[in-house]
Amino acid sequence: MLMTRTLLKLLVMTSLLPQLAVAQKNIILLSPPLENKGTSFFSDSTHREAFIIDTRVDVFHADAGGRVSLSPKGDGIYLVNTSPYHLIQWAKNLRGAVYIDAQVKPNTESGVINYNMSVNRITTLWNRHPLLDGSGETVSVKENRIDTADLDLLGRTRPSGYESPIIDPHATTMTTLIAGAGNSSYKGKGVAPSARYSSTDFIAVLPDTSTYYLSNRIQVQNHSYGTGIQNFYGVNARAFDLSTVKDSTLLHVFSAGNSGSSTSGQGVYASVRGMANITGNMKMAKNVLLSGAMVDNGTVPTLSSKGPLYDGRIAPHLVAFGEDGTSGAAALVSGTALLLQQQYKKLYGGVANSVLIRSLLINSAKDIGNEGPDHISGFGALDADAAMRGLVERRFFTGRISSNAFSTYDITVPAGMAKFKVSLVWNDEAAASGAAQALINDLDLVVVNKQTGDLILPWVLSTFPDVDSLRKPARRTQDLLNTIEQVSFSDPAAGDYTVKVSAKSLTLPAVSFAIAFGYDSSAVFRWDHPLPNDLVLSENGLRADWTSTFPKGSKGVMEISKDKGLTWKLLAANIELDSGYHVINVADSIAEARLRMKINGSNYLTDDFIISPASVVRYGYVCDTSILSYWNGVRGSDGYVVYRLEGNTMKSLLAVTDTSALISKKGSSFFSVAPRINGRKGARGVATDYTRQNVGCYINNFLASLINTDQASVLLQLGSLFQVKKLLIIKSSSNGRLLLSVDQPKLKNFSIRDDSLTQGINVYEAIVVLENGTEIRSSKAIVYYLNGSSHILFPNPSSKGKTIYILTEVVDNEQADIYDMQGRKIASFIISDKQQMVPSARLSSGKYFMRISKAGKIVGRLQFIVL
Repeated sequence: MLMTRTLLKLLVMTSLLPQLAVAQKNIILLSPPLENKGTSFFSDSTHREAFIIDTRVDVFHADAGGRVSLSPKGDGIYLVNTSPYHLIQWAKNLRGAVYIDAQVKPNTESGVINYNMSVNRITTLWNRHPLLDGSGETVSVKENRIDTADLDLLGRTRPSGYESPIIDPHATTMTTLIAGAGNSSYKGKGVAPSARYSSTDFIAVLPDTSTYYLSNRIQVQNHSYGTGIQNFYGVNARAFDLSTVKDSTLLHVFSAGNSGSSTSGQGVYASVRGMANITGNMKMAKNVLLSGAMVDNGTVPTLSSKGPLYDGRIAPHLVAFGEDGTSGAAALVSGTALLLQQQYKKLYGGVANSVLIRSLLINSAKDIGNEGPDHISGFGALDADAAMRGLVERRFFTGRISSNAFSTYDITVPAGMAKFKVSLVWNDEAAASGAAQALINDLDLVVVNKQTGDLILPWVLSTFPDVDSLRKPARRTQDLLNTIEQVSFSDPAAGDYTVKVSAKSLTLPAVSFAIAFGYDSSAVFRWDHPLPNDLVLSENGLRADWTSTFPKGSKGVMEISKDKGLTWKLLAANIELDSGYHVINVADSIAEARLRMKINGSNYLTDDFIISPASVVRYGYVCDTSILSYWNGVRGSDGYVVYRLEGNTMKSLLAVTDTSALISKKGSSFFSVAPRINGRKGARGVATDYTRQNVGCYINNFLASLINTDQASVLLQLGSLFQVKKLLIIKSSSNGRLLLSVDQPKLKNFSIRDDSLTQGINVYEAIVVLENGTEIRSSKAIVYYLNGSSHILFPNPSSKGKTIYILTEVVDNEQADIYDMQGRKIASFIISDKQQMVPSARLSSGKYFMRISKAGKIVGRLQFIVL
């Protein structure tokens, strides 16, 4: 069934615009959402809306009346702002086919970051390729604006000129997952921590210009947002296919969506519950990569959107860790793609075609669920290390093929392999907006066993619109829908195989493609995490990950040693090796440890890794030239390393054996600390900023307040007792009367009461005397004491030319008038503060009277003398 009908048919049926029935110069097509609006919607000539159109006609003008405004987006695509009625009136005068859709509003698809880089073997990749960090790569993050002042993203932004005006924590989180430097903590380290990043607004849900991608050397753009379920191939889908055809090295990575339990209201799958709910027309494109979510036990959560796409194509293409949604999953895939590009340039020069990156990611994905692909997890779970291994070991081919031609590639599979897998990927030219099926140029994959002559066809899924049918296991047959085809089988016979790619009738002179292949030995066990450079945070427990090709149902015994293998402690027996991981609790101390898995009498050991808690830096004082930092000690540690932010990176500043350090104030305000054991560093704790800790120079707080109408409470809080010799609290308004004196204080907090208040102002001060004689004084703390009066003047008497103050118990918009001895009014003012200066500077010597009134009624009388 076609996804759209012609507007011509719609208008003839309703007689809304009967002139279109005889018009021969154009055909207007509506997207399914607009079809459902009905004729009343297109009768509206007052309400303006945003539309997006695709036309084969050059349209660079609005109508003469200014009722239609256009914004060209390239390749015949335009944003249009007008009323529905005037849109049709304007469009019917264009020559050729015009496809119209409503411009949809994008929404981000997750918010909270739940960090785990071991699930998809990203930590494994880091260990085996420590020099790969994304250097020289730039990722574009298309959504709202990124907070470039974030501690993990400092100094690496490439301005685009197309940034959103709205700074959004979601955009910052996605960018951190992709390229965070890890300055704030281990949770701030992204997949490619040295990559640069760029930001563009996603309001139009269209690709950016080729000039933008090329000038910034962008090969990966992340899209962690959706626009609701849209099961049709519209303008947005066409635009992203055009983008990848035009820029063959550009990979668009999309989140599949968080609508996994929803039912589509459009197209063939309109009534299929919990399936075909990928969020967004742009995700119907053929040449992009869609990532669903998985949790750390390897299953796909209900919220992750499911396939198929509108025409039956497989979706999502793979899944990655994202307990909080598919946004984070897409970010992990984007970061992995950056590292693949970086490695490709190092090994082979130039830039990898996006079809090669897609083929490596898909072929290396760990199959979960049914054998072969499915509409829930796609081709499997992201395995970053396996993808990199395929690139480094050159387990791929690239080529171009023309009509009625074929290409062959020979692969020798060694004996004792557990599985053999081959994936073919190509970028197809963009289909017409509204196309019932997106695929235009179909390539075919087949694997031939040269020893037997057997042909192994690719996996194909059912497209029948029924839940049970869509969840059936894949079968082997010719694929006529997808731009991704995969052949895989277990326990391959040793020998030579031929991978054959063929094409029948193509609309292009030739189509470029990539083939990735891989195989793993059977009965192999390989630790993936923890590896030597991994840090296991004791607060999180230890998640041990491994790859096993032992037969299904095989079990092992897991043990741990913290003394270089002299003694071993049982962690778990009868572990299912197929699970791929096991979580244990570890003590809140630092230790070097190694793991051992016993399988059928053989031992598989990790190298020594560090288990460590993360200490948080606090601050004892912040003085003019120095800062005292301190932290909780870690049991088992033989010292600590203090880090300070230098430029864009947290760098080692000094090593100490104590749990405090005196540091020069000169430099950045961000610090963190890590424990050490046997010369190796443990986990670096969260970076803290001393300027935001409300810490002073030894004195954090010094406050005084009136209590019980005639007493003052004086509170002192010290930040540190480091090198403090003596502590004094004096009442400076009473000729330095001593209230408190403590030698070698043992407490940081003090509270005293003063019941000998002086009428007027009582001023208090704290003094900290250090061992070297330095005195550190607090700011003045003041208590106003009126001794039962509503107003008092002080000092009284006062000297000529000196300032006189009035103290007021309650500020209530009162007026004060000053009179001399002859009854003449000298001055007037409004009392607006509890302590306020009296205009007395020009008063000569003598006696004066003050009358205080409110609303014309006298509420107080005072007198004072000027000497």
